[in-house]
Amino acid sequence: MSGFYNNNTFIFDYKKPYLIITIKKLDIKNEDLNISERVLAKFYKTKSNGEPIKFGYIFNITVFGYVDISKMQKVGNMFNRFRELTQKQVYGSAVVIDSNFNMLIGIIQKLLDMFNNDRPVKFVTNIEDGYKFINNLIKDPQIFNKNKLEVN
Repeated sequence: MSGFYNNNTFIFDYKKPYLIITIKKLDIKNEDLNISERVLAKFYKTKSNGEPIKFGYIFNITVFGYVDISKMQKVGNMFNRFRELTQKQVYGSAVVIDSNFNMLIGIIQKLLDMFNNDRPVKFVTNIEDGYKFINNLIKDPQIFNKNKLEVN
C-alpha cells in the first residue's frame, strides 16, 4: 500500500469512505508526528460537493513491541486537536490487530481510554471487518453507543 502520504512511521491511504492509517513502527519520531499532523489537518479540510467529507478511520497496526507512553500521548494529543472536526466528520474507528495479539487488547483498551474517544471504536483482526464496522456506522450511526468500545 503506497497511500497518499508515507513517512517512516505511518502510511495514510484514503479509499472512500475510509482513511486507513497503517502504523509501520512504534518508534515514532517527532518529525514524523509533526508532518503527519499537518497531513491530517489538510485531510480534514477535504470537501466533496462543497461539504467536508465524512469518513471512518481504520488504524492498521502492523507491528507490536515496546511503546513509549509519552510518544503515545503525543499521538493522542494530535488526534485530540481534531476532536471538534472528528465529532462532525468521523463515523468511527476500527483498529486492526493481528489475532495473535488478542491478549494485548486490554492494554490497548486502557491506552485508548486515555484519549476519551468521542466516536465508536472496534478492534478487528482484518481490514475487511474494519470496512464492515464503518459501513454499519454509516448505515445506522445510532446502533453503537458513542462511548462504547467494542472488541471483536
